[in-house]
Amino acid sequence: MMRRSILASITGAALATLVAAGCSGESSKSGKVAAMIDACALLTTEEVSAVFARTFDAAAPGQSVGGGENQGALTSCIWESPGAEVAGDIGASVRNTVFINLMVWSWPAGSGGSEKYMNSFVEAAKTYDLPEPVPVMLGDSAHWNGETMNVKKADVTMTISLSGPVDAAALKTAAERLAKSALSRL
Repeated sequence: MMRRSILASITGAALATLVAAGCSGESSKSGKVAAMIDACALLTTEEVSAVFARTFDAAAPGQSVGGGENQGALTSCIWESPGAEVAGDIGASVRNTVFINLMVWSWPAGSGGSEKYMNSFVEAAKTYDLPEPVPVMLGDSAHWNGETMNVKKADVTMTISLSGPVDAAALKTAAERLAKSALSRL
């Protein structure tokens, strides 16, 4: 149930970002096509496991979105580390599960899609009175909002979402390490 909720949130966020970033066929008349980047190829299960010092299941690719003329192309990948069951506590395993979700958007060269994507988080924070994303020194630009790391490198953006029973400082450190690994493979 929790996994469906997280996946629905990520899918909703991805589609909302696609619209917010203006990546429909109307946004640019350049006729360029973004290259699909396999999100699951950017991190290994061993790297993900090492960051949290716990075992994760093999990566599960999500559904790809976009990629047509003048559109961003999204791929995603999910790693899950099931929590331990506790006798008499039916929800313990769900509450103790750690999820890592990597969404990778590639944008047509020179379209400005990666910049619009990054700015959409700052604008959403202002519009909906949310905490402003904190800048991080990664890629061309990056920011952290407490559970997601958004990173831009040229015409590619990545969002690493983390959830589970891990303290906030450890989540940020894990997201930075994972982002560095993924950036090294772009």
